Amino acid sequence: MVSSPSDETLVILDTNFLISAVKFGISLDAIADAVPFRHRVVVPENVRGELAVLSFSGADERARRLACSLACLFDSLELSGPVDASLVAYAEGARAIVATNDRALRRILRSRRVPVLYIRNRSHFVLDGAYQNI
Repeated sequence: MVSSPSDETLVILDTNFLISAVKFGISLDAIADAVPFRHRVVVPENVRGELAVLSFSGADERARRLACSLACLFDSLELSGPVDASLVAYAEGARAIVATNDRALRRILRSRRVPVLYIRNRSHFVLDGAYQNI
């Protein structure tokens, strides 16, 4: 997907967001329902790397493998280092939305006025935070 960065907001997917969406059977296409303006979904390289090295068992491992496959369908974002720290730093500077279910990370992002997309009730995505300022 090629487009001008000036007219789109990036939605950056975190590891646990991808895995949780798969586990709960929520299509990532539903992001368009939760984000009411022009956006582009991206997956950072360090998230792809984290997905590749995580190890679970049973249904969680199947969800991880499917999340790895889904991550490849989206554009890549060159981030490195610890995932949470890189997401916070990039999103703050780029005025992007971070998609995560990690409560501690959500708290940090909200304190820095970075909008957060998360899964509510294991059924749908919700956009929260200062997205009106994007």
